[in-house]
Order: sequence, then C-alpha cells, then structure tokens
Amino acid sequence: MHEGVTTYARTASMRSRALIVACIALCTPAASLGLPAPVRTMLPLAALADTAAVVPLWKAVRKCFPTEETALAAVAKNKRLLYPWVSCVQNIEGSYRVLVQTCGEEGTLEVISKNPGVLCCDPTRLARSSPDEIRGAANLVDTLERVSGAPLLLAVLAVALSALASGSDLLPVDVANTASAVARPTLGLLGAAAFVAAAANAAYASSKAPSRK
Repeated sequence: MHEGVTTYARTASMRSRALIVACIALCTPAASLGLPAPVRTMLPLAALADTAAVVPLWKAVRKCFPTEETALAAVAKNKRLLYPWVSCVQNIEGSYRVLVQTCGEEGTLEVISKNPGVLCCDPTRLARSSPDEIRGAANLVDTLERVSGAPLLLAVLAVALSALASGSDLLPVDVANTASAVARPTLGLLGAAAFVAAAANAAYASSKAPSRK
C-alpha cells in the first residue's frame, strides 16, 4: 500500500513539473529556443523561469567542450553551471582560459569533464593553483562522485587528507605533499562554494519575489 502511494505521488510530481515546464516554455519561447531539450529537463524550476539568464551560461559552457554531448554530460554532472545565482559567463570563460594556460587544451578537457564545477571558480583565484592541484582536485571529485553520499565523503576525505598531510611522520614526504595539494583546494572549494551558493541563492530568490506594497 505504502509503495503504491509513493509511486503515485512520484508520478504526480513528475507530471506537475512537466506541465510547469511546458507553461514556462510557452511563455518564453524565444529564450527557450537557446536551450537543448535535455538541459531543460535537468534544470530546477527556478532556473527555467529565468531562461534569459540561463541561455548565455549554456552557450559559454558549450564553447568549453568539443561536442554538445560532452557539454551535456558536464551539466548533468554539475547542474550549478547553469544556475544564474551561482554561475556567470565571466567566470566560465575566464576559468576556461586559465585552465588552458595551466593544463593545456587536452588537460583542460580532462579536468572539466571530471570536475565541471571548476568553471564556476573565480579565474583570479584559480590562476594561483598549480596544475597538480587542479588535476588532483578534479580526480578526487570524479572519484567520490561515483560513491553514494559523495558531498559528505568529499568533505570527510579532504579533512582527513589535510590532517595526514600535516603530520609527515604518518605519510612519506611525497605522499604527504600530494595529499596536501589535493586537500587545500578541495577544502577551499567546499567552504567557498557552500557559502557563496547559499548567499547567492537567497539574494536571487529575494530579487525574484514579488514586492509587497
């Protein structure tokens, strides 16, 4: 009985969302034309309601990848690339340029395929990271995202790596250096992303809320 009710509720929710998405598309046909259908199905309603802001983000992300399929895979992995309250065209384009200068074109494609969220970084801060730090963080994110509860595991492992790296007696010098290089940008990214996303999301929601007179 319970399972049947859950299935019915899930189906009703999916139908409601599909109806809302269709209404949004009808109200903003010109803007929606700039978004592939798979993108529209991935985004939350808040983003779909502001497709005029999402389309430039999609176009910027698309330019970073050789094919639309690889760009779609990146968005599926990190939908925040297309959230107007988290991402911006300047950061996507700037971070991509920094990555190409730091890791080369092939290395950049590997990094942004494993860790698309790096494109949301501040390019100035990203430029301070070494190629090893960037690749290490991308490899760590890619590995842990394959595991259930990845965000929590990512935080726990990053803290563990930092602790191990700080005590060189526990690890060989080369391993400790590698752990430290991975932990520093990972911890920084977690803290900064959580704070910025929460603040930006609140500000964006507030700006879209109807004014009360």
